[in-house]
Amino acid sequence: MPAKAVIRSSYRLRLGIIAIALLAVGGWFTYDGAAGYPNENIKRNRYLEIKEEFGAEAPPVWRQEAEEQGWPIEIPKEPFSDWDIFAQFCYAVPSVVFGAWFAIGYLRSGGRWIESNEQGLATSSGQQISWDQIESMDKSRWETKGIAVVNYSHNGKASRITLDDWKFDRESTTAVVNEVEAHLTGSDQSPETQAGS
Repeated sequence: MPAKAVIRSSYRLRLGIIAIALLAVGGWFTYDGAAGYPNENIKRNRYLEIKEEFGAEAPPVWRQEAEEQGWPIEIPKEPFSDWDIFAQFCYAVPSVVFGAWFAIGYLRSGGRWIESNEQGLATSSGQQISWDQIESMDKSRWETKGIAVVNYSHNGKASRITLDDWKFDRESTTAVVNEVEAHLTGSDQSPETQAGS
């Protein structure tokens, strides 16, 4: 029976949340490295100058200058080192890269679907696999993870389509898996080949 499995909105939502979180963290690290830490060091280095000049009298002198500059009056900590600043960019790079990867996944997953029809399987990316091109289906992870891999041959080249009920609507994905299995069972494929271990 024909069935169409569409991408789950909850799956896309997860991708979007992860992408936003990682990109936000990457932006935070970048800001700290480019402006946050250097600006903070202006205050911290100024306190060291006051401390060196006034010694024990430095705290009240610092408080007066901090009030004039609109800075917090608490005694600053040691200035950030060059490594502290450089490290912020080191942290930012993987955050931005992975954030962009999840963002691309979010955008690419929009409107995705896989369907079974009278001719075989079709996907939103334009793939059309006829039933006689399908050679086997690996269901070794179906019961535990909801993943079935359809192996097929096109122009002599082996390829596959992954049916994942975490990414696609569960009920419809199950219906597509059952449809593939029904066609394999009705063909010359053996149960061992269908299992595709």
